[in-house]
Amino acid sequence: MIRHDSSKHKALTFQYGSDQRSSGLAWLALDLWLLGYPTQAERAGAEAIALAKEIGHALGVAHALRFGGCYLDIFRRDPCSAREHAMALKEFSERQRFAFFLSEAKLILAWTLVEQASTQSLAAQMREAYANREITGHRFNGPFLLALLADAEERAGRSAIGLRVLDEALALVEEMDERWWEAELHRLKGQLLLSLTADSAAVAEACYERAINIARGQSAKSLELRSSTSLAQLWHMQGKAKAAHELLAPIYAWFTEGFDTPDLKEAKALLDQLS
Repeated sequence: MIRHDSSKHKALTFQYGSDQRSSGLAWLALDLWLLGYPTQAERAGAEAIALAKEIGHALGVAHALRFGGCYLDIFRRDPCSAREHAMALKEFSERQRFAFFLSEAKLILAWTLVEQASTQSLAAQMREAYANREITGHRFNGPFLLALLADAEERAGRSAIGLRVLDEALALVEEMDERWWEAELHRLKGQLLLSLTADSAAVAEACYERAINIARGQSAKSLELRSSTSLAQLWHMQGKAKAAHELLAPIYAWFTEGFDTPDLKEAKALLDQLS
């Protein structure tokens, strides 16, 4: 339970740079999703943004829009909502002259448009935004943002370039020891390898298994489900339906909410095929 009272602890807002309750809720939203509670995560993110806007502290609003909005929408695979939050963050950052938040908003906004126009210019925009972000001196969350760039390259039909971006992201994971999105990086690597050639099935399988093991070690149930679904899909295509079902069924059964989200819907559809 968050016991911080914004009306009683206003001084802390200026001491730490943002309201502690709205900031805590924004971080909580990400943690809840990773731990396997997507519905509670969505509520926490919405509350973080509403509270930050009510308080009106500029950095707090940007922080809430970034984590409780953009990042969480990407977690939930909701590009429409991510586009709305990224546009709001972009416009707010331009008014406040927040170069760091503006760069991330532009990167995320370009990512949300890839499905509509898989052009090289969008990936270039994302790379430019990422470079501008680094100029501000901030490198945290770099692996997560590079994963978006790799995903955009794949959807634009440039998986080989996407793999190089993932190598860059994984190198940054080791350099920064920032591992909260590491499992997804390995899952994406397996996915991109498969999109290049069917001969890479064994290597892709190893990537998926590594992603699952990392997610399990972090109790990141949502990432474990996503990686397990990818591996189960591969095994299903290889005629290993029983093994695929045995892998996917337990992690799907663990969830108690979020059954309307893409990850859980895809896992359920695959389980129905495997039954």
